[in-house]
Amino acid sequence: MEPRAAAIGAVNTVVNRDGKLYGYNTDYTGFAYLARCHGVKFAGAVVLVLGTGGTHNTVTAVCQDAGAKQVLTASRTGKDGALTYEKAQQHPEINIIINTTPAGMYPNNGS
Repeated sequence: MEPRAAAIGAVNTVVNRDGKLYGYNTDYTGFAYLARCHGVKFAGAVVLVLGTGGTHNTVTAVCQDAGAKQVLTASRTGKDGALTYEKAQQHPEINIIINTTPAGMYPNNGS
């Protein structure tokens, strides 16, 4: 397993090379690339990540590695150290919000 995938705690791509399996997290590279393409700069920013699922860990790692000043997490329940969505609204210092929840995904497009 690549070190980044181990640190994030998620593998989404497995490659079989001569009978040996190698695990990678390609979401990290993909998210970092798309953020760069769209001019998103995490350095010095306060970032709010909505959702606490597996994608949350990858997005948080990208933000931290890119120099975010702080990465906050919010969820419906506020469990495990996450803010509730209501409490997140009390943080005017937030510069970037990233949605990692299933809201808007098929079959609930538009939600």
